[in-house]
Amino acid sequence: MARPEIPEESRHHVLGLQGNLWTEHIRTEARVGWMAFPRAAAIAELGWTPAARRDWYDFERRVAAMPARYEALGMTYAKTAFAPPAPPAAGMLRTSRELELCSDKIPLALEDDAPLEGPRAIFHVDIMNPCWLFRAARLDGVHAIEARVGQVPFNFQIGEDVNQIHFPRPKSPEGELEVRRDNCEGTLLARIPLEPAARSEAVTTLPAEAIAPQAGTHDLCLRFAQPGLDPLWVIDSVRLVGGAR
Repeated sequence: MARPEIPEESRHHVLGLQGNLWTEHIRTEARVGWMAFPRAAAIAELGWTPAARRDWYDFERRVAAMPARYEALGMTYAKTAFAPPAPPAAGMLRTSRELELCSDKIPLALEDDAPLEGPRAIFHVDIMNPCWLFRAARLDGVHAIEARVGQVPFNFQIGEDVNQIHFPRPKSPEGELEVRRDNCEGTLLARIPLEPAARSEAVTTLPAEAIAPQAGTHDLCLRFAQPGLDPLWVIDSVRLVGGAR
């Protein structure tokens, strides 16, 4: 597939395209199917269709037939790709999917390592910048912030880019989850200790951390202050305690 920024005289060097599926944090074949389809159909569309004939709406119409084929073959696939768009998240509780990533350098949906049996959490995180935004949080009456967090091993082979990952300096050996108002350099509202979750491989609900009274609607920036890169701490959900519902 020729990219627009490649000069015309150099495009003959591009032989095709591929779709990679990294399985460091994909534990089951069912999850592999969920991550691969219908993405594979989109990759095939790019590879097989000349640029001049590509049409999103025509592709959307044709890919709608794929779920029936996946079902007939007994394949798992991402049903969310065919669901109507979710409304903007609102209210007091937001999952990592409903939070906004601060950046999109290497955004991933990571499956938790635990438990051994049963469903596992899926964490949405940019591994180059583990940082989340809770947009338009209504802080009137909120007196505490509660977070559910997990940790995954950092086994991503990203070369020297790993040196670009930086964290705020922690105040304790295990580290903390920092919550700042308005932006990631704004007023510190809470520093939630990670110690209760340090020895758990599963998602842990940290004790709610009290905050000073706030007023109005603000964005919240959430990021981990931690001593090292491994394990990689991730957010499962964040809940504002108190306030108007």
